[in-house]
Amino acid sequence: VEPKVFIYDNYPGGIGFSRPLFDMHALLLERTRDLIDGCPCDSGCPSCVGPEGNTGPNAKRVASQILAQLLAEAV
Repeated sequence: VEPKVFIYDNYPGGIGFSRPLFDMHALLLERTRDLIDGCPCDSGCPSCVGPEGNTGPNAKRVASQILAQLLAEAV
């Protein structure tokens, strides 16, 4: 299974975010990975990977790995 990210406008007719976000997706993935890797927590927290209790003990490492794989495929 290959990781995928879907970006869509959840507004009838859209508000125009999908295309610009797609055009800069590599930068968004890179900055997201930097945010996660730079967070001082050990295994993931609400500031980097999401709400506590929904992330698991390896969430930070796994999220960073998924983003790295997506970035490798983006270039």
